[in-house]
Amino acid sequence: MQTMYRKVRAFLGEAYPPGSLFAAVHEFLREKEPDVSKATLIHLYRSLEQHGRFLGNCPLANVSLDLVHDFVEELRTRYSPGTIGPVVGDLKQFYAWAYHTGYTDGDYGRRLKKPRPVKGKHHAEEEDMLMLIKFLADNLGGLLYRDLFGVLRAEAGEWPYEAYKTLHDLAAVMCLYESGCRAGELCNLSAHRLNKAMQQPAPTYAIVAYGKTNDRTYHVTEATAELYRLWIEKRPFSFTWAFCSWHRGGEPKKLSTPTLGQLMARRCHQAGIRPFRPHSMRHAKVIRARKIVGLEITSKLIDHANIQTTRSYDFIDEEEMGVAAKLTGYTGKLW
Repeated sequence: MQTMYRKVRAFLGEAYPPGSLFAAVHEFLREKEPDVSKATLIHLYRSLEQHGRFLGNCPLANVSLDLVHDFVEELRTRYSPGTIGPVVGDLKQFYAWAYHTGYTDGDYGRRLKKPRPVKGKHHAEEEDMLMLIKFLADNLGGLLYRDLFGVLRAEAGEWPYEAYKTLHDLAAVMCLYESGCRAGELCNLSAHRLNKAMQQPAPTYAIVAYGKTNDRTYHVTEATAELYRLWIEKRPFSFTWAFCSWHRGGEPKKLSTPTLGQLMARRCHQAGIRPFRPHSMRHAKVIRARKIVGLEITSKLIDHANIQTTRSYDFIDEEEMGVAAKLTGYTGKLW
């Protein structure tokens, strides 16, 4: 920031031909300086200096609405909507000021429209999540097996330290994947509550978590429950919380949200996939569920108080748009 601020100071120290665009920008920034932060001043300078260079620092009287639009259109070829939006905002401020001070015949920024940002993903790719789960499961090969009745069992005896950690991490990741709970809620899951909820085999299990606002009810299948039961059976200590953080030879501590994020990133690196945040699994749960059971039931699955919140989590990918375009496109034959 200091380097850019020095550039602003250097710009304000220059003399520009009277009536030129840069002379007006110079005056505009001087007026703004006492009332805005350094960061805001730098942003205004960068936007307007780029605009002035595009127009060749022409006389302000020669600037027209078309020229301002040409500049914005040129930005569209190089930058994302999220980057262009603040620049358009700076132009609107400058040309409103220029009009009110009598330097221009019209407010050339008034009709400028900020580009609509493209809704981006807030979730990891489904394939990456499944790859992470498979990677952790493969690392437990030889230690977990199914008996003649199909029940998941764990090898008896003491396990290596890394095997305990892998079983713990896999159970936590599966809980995030299936329930869609928040990271903080996973950290707050009580072992006593989960033990009670998952005591008897069932098709699905309702688990109660406390986190951001209040108690929330989520649902998981037997795939998560059987891993959790094995974790509780095999863990080398007794602890209040379902999931925890511990080091070799150390005492377990309550798992924190940052530690959970670090855990996920480390496991992703080990699996050779792009790291993603725990919360992105909540977004992915919404998208996955919406495609199968619709938005209303998804909102209840994720335990949102308002379906509009669930809708803001949703994301329609290009594959879905392609299918929709095909189904609603022209179905006849021209020849």
